[in-house]
Amino acid sequence: LFFSFLLRFIHRVKITDALFLYVLVRREVFDAIVMESSHFEYCIEFPIRIHKAGFAYIEIPSKEKPRIAGYSKVNVCSDGLRILWTLLKG
Repeated sequence: LFFSFLLRFIHRVKITDALFLYVLVRREVFDAIVMESSHFEYCIEFPIRIHKAGFAYIEIPSKEKPRIAGYSKVNVCSDGLRILWTLLKG
């Protein structure tokens, strides 16, 4: 929720959960924006780029269920820093 708050506060992006989202956009939006990220920070960069380019988007509400098997491959420190850096550089 921390990253979601920062995304809304810094970039005025209307997203409820920045790291677990489904965004509905037209195909031309994908063709018009240039993405740099290819990892977890993609979830942060994508709505920022859409918003800055002035495109309309819709967030499809979703709910993440508790993990029932396996383990998370997200590294809180390294991935968290990459996400934070992407959010701050906008």
